[in-house]
Parts: sequence; structure tokens; C-alpha cells
Amino acid sequence: MLEQPNNVSQFWRALPRGCGRGSGSGSPSHNGPAADVLCLAHCEYQDLYSLLDPQNPFARPFPEPVVKRFARQLLLATSACHARGIAHRDIKLENILVDGSGELRLADFGLSYIAERFAQAPFYARGAAVSQVSLGEASVCSSDSDDDASVGSTSRERKGSVDRGASPAPQVKLVCSGCVGTEGYMAPEILAAKYEETRAQRNGYELPHPEIYDACKADVWSLGCVLFITIFGHPPFSTAMPSKGNWYYNRIYRSHRNEEAGTEQPSGRCPERAKFWAAHLKKFAEISDASVAPPGEALLEFFDSIFQHLPGKRPLPRELLNHPWLSEGLATEADALEAIRSRLRCQASVQVPSVDCTQECKVPAR
Repeated sequence: MLEQPNNVSQFWRALPRGCGRGSGSGSPSHNGPAADVLCLAHCEYQDLYSLLDPQNPFARPFPEPVVKRFARQLLLATSACHARGIAHRDIKLENILVDGSGELRLADFGLSYIAERFAQAPFYARGAAVSQVSLGEASVCSSDSDDDASVGSTSRERKGSVDRGASPAPQVKLVCSGCVGTEGYMAPEILAAKYEETRAQRNGYELPHPEIYDACKADVWSLGCVLFITIFGHPPFSTAMPSKGNWYYNRIYRSHRNEEAGTEQPSGRCPERAKFWAAHLKKFAEISDASVAPPGEALLEFFDSIFQHLPGKRPLPRELLNHPWLSEGLATEADALEAIRSRLRCQASVQVPSVDCTQECKVPAR
């Protein structure tokens, strides 16, 4: 019903009385019992998975300036969630929606972790971090207002938002357990714990103690996978597990092992990561127009900082916001919106043939 903006008023009339905008509790009525209701903005441009259309051989990655804009929005959204004690734990293309202005919205918090000090807060008090978050390019400004049911608008669009002009958030660490998420986007520490649990169950061993990990650093890993796909058109690796046949991630893991052993070169990119990037840049050249410049060194360093096997070496979202790659060259709102619309026009005009989904480095299935 909400696909048509004119039907929003019908939606509100259909709610039980007392469940108006921002209401933390509803009053029973002839329509049914009391209920908490959170109204989300309509995202007419689907999600990033649909826009990248991995089954369409004519689909192309987004231009680098547009990806920079996406990166900034997602880093702001994730940082805002972490500051409120919430880790998403399932960041992937399907869970990033695109609204009518081309702004990204982080959605589906069904697997999220909420720190104990926040878990007892009323439903409405958790505001921006529950169910959908969107951050504008100027500031972290998700609404916690009780009289506004939609979540996460830019400061130009909505008053009553928080964090405008605020100082940077303190160091955030959300320690939790639970092997949740989507494998193609999971951090290596979570996949390793999941593998141990599966092996114990298969062989009849006693289940190991739940692995403890920092969910903030795991979210950063997942974000890196998402952004990599948006600019290269394919995932960085099938999964973040060193194994036979997983050539791409083996390069990352071997660079970690060499660094731990003290055999890394004192300066410059290590040979294993150089192989990783050489292979991906070759694939990028094959699917990109000749006029498109290959990704620069700043972008490669951005991903190198994220794809660290040890979570302690990964930066937090707010630290990545200061990375040189994001310091300039971001697309304008109009340019990003046109890139999205042109992609939808192309997809509508192309009949999608069947593809072999068994090849390595395909976008993970829904």
C-alpha cells in the first residue's frame, strides 16, 4: 500500500487508535490490541543488490565518485548505530535501500546486537538505530523525536535531529557472540567460529565456548565487501576463510601470516596483496569502458585497511571517514541520482540471460 505516497493517509487511518506518529504505545481499539508502529520512508529505487544486478552481463560498477558518496553515507550510518550501542551484523547489498533522492538507508536490523545498557530503553527511544538508518552527507542526523515517525533524514530536510556539530564519538567497542550474518560478507573471526561449531556438531564433539568478537569491527569488514562490489562489480573473495581454492582470500591471509612472521617488506604493498590487486584490476579493466580510469592507489589503500585478518587492525567507521580517499571527488546528489536512474533504465531495456552462478566471486545470492 505504501508504494503510492497518496496511500500513506490510508495507512494511518488503518492503525489502532493511539498508535500515531512517534507513539511508544498504542491504545486497544476495535481494530485490534495495542501495538508499536514505526513508519519508514518509501525507498523507490529498491536496494543496492537490485541496482548492481549481478545476473545482468551488461551491468557496470558505479563510478568512483558515486561510490565515494555511498561510502561516506554508509560510514556515517554505521558510526551512528555504533555510538548508540547497536551493531548491524548483517550489512550486505540487499540490506541497503535507496530512497527517492538517491540516499542510502541501512535497513533490516533483525540480526543486530544491542548493548545491554541500551537494550532496556523504550522502543521509540532507540529511534534511528531501529529498523532503518540514513545519514546525509553533512552530518550524523537521525531523528529521535517522538513526533516524527520516519527515521534518518538529512539536516536540510528535518528538524529535531541529533549530533549536528557534535564532537566525534568516543571509541566504541561492542563485544558479543553469535555466528550470524551472510557468509559472503562475514568477517574472518566470525567464519572461523562458525566453522568450529559446524565441525563439532558434525563429529559429535562438545560445542566450543561461543567466540567473542567486536561487532563494530565485523561491521566494518561487511561494509568493505559492499563497497568493493559497488566499484568493482564483483566480491573481493568468495568467503573470508583461508582454504584450498579460495585464491583471493588466501592472498589476504598469507599477507597476514607473513606480517606476523616478520617477513613483510618494510615499505610498499606486500607481494601477496599485490597479486590480489593485480587480479582484481585486470577483471575491472575487462568489464569497464576504455574511458574509465582504473581505481587509484588511495582506493586500494582504503580497502587494504579494511581487509585485515585481525580485527584489531581494522579502523572504525569514524576513522575511515578521515581516509584520504574520501577527502575529495565525491559525486553530487544530482550525479548520484542520475547514475541510479540510468542504471534502472538500462536494466529495464535488457533481457537477462541465464548465467553460471557457480563461478567464484559472484555476488552472494539473496
